[in-house]
Amino acid sequence: MKNRTILITGSSRGIGKATALHLAKKKTNLILVSRTEEDLKQVAIECNEIGAKTEFILADLSSVSNAKEFSQFVQKRFLNITDLVLNAGVSTSLRFEKNNLDNIENELGVNYLAPMTLIKEFIPYFKENKFGNIVSVSSFSALTPFPGNSSYAATKSAIFSLCNSLKIELAEHNIYVASILPGGTKTDMTKEFENFSFLLDDPEIIAQCIEKALRREESVIIPGLLYNSLAQIYKFFPTPVNSILEYTVKNFFPKFGK
Repeated sequence: MKNRTILITGSSRGIGKATALHLAKKKTNLILVSRTEEDLKQVAIECNEIGAKTEFILADLSSVSNAKEFSQFVQKRFLNITDLVLNAGVSTSLRFEKNNLDNIENELGVNYLAPMTLIKEFIPYFKENKFGNIVSVSSFSALTPFPGNSSYAATKSAIFSLCNSLKIELAEHNIYVASILPGGTKTDMTKEFENFSFLLDDPEIIAQCIEKALRREESVIIPGLLYNSLAQIYKFFPTPVNSILEYTVKNFFPKFGK
């Protein structure tokens, strides 16, 4: 990991911040990307203090055009990027019928269209360098229903499905594609659910899984015993799990049930 140059999107907080700090301890070179300057700058300072050569770039990766322009910029500026960690994500946390199309379009842009564009733009770059790793932070909701947040789940399913196919398409070019499928995680996005902390994993756990994927140890990782177990149960008993999800959302997470 020491001589790798890793670009991490959404790295100003949450999973992205935890991943940056975790990889900084491995003395990697880091390129941190986010649209919140103060938070991003502070993470970069911390990573440099740990010992990683770190640069940060402000970018709004919420559309195809923005992602394409960003890709062209960083490829000209950095000739040795070895890894992409596509972590930036957004959730409106609204029932589909209550949501509006602007929100849904933004979720689609941030969670699928922008990372898809980054991948497409970086494939020739990695092929020329004869090496590349692409790690997408999808979601456990790519595998199971997420009532009350269905458009978010749809975008995460899309990026997971894309990466699942690309890991086969790109293997012959020494480009490794992996997906991380976290369940509930302790981030700003889940602050209002702190009373259910037993359902929330620490971002450091996700960061460790991302490192495992970057080392090409596993291509699909569901962090945590709880969510691994739920995935297996859902595979064989989808109908009762759907009923449990519906009951849980309506009675314990009323925001999603409205």
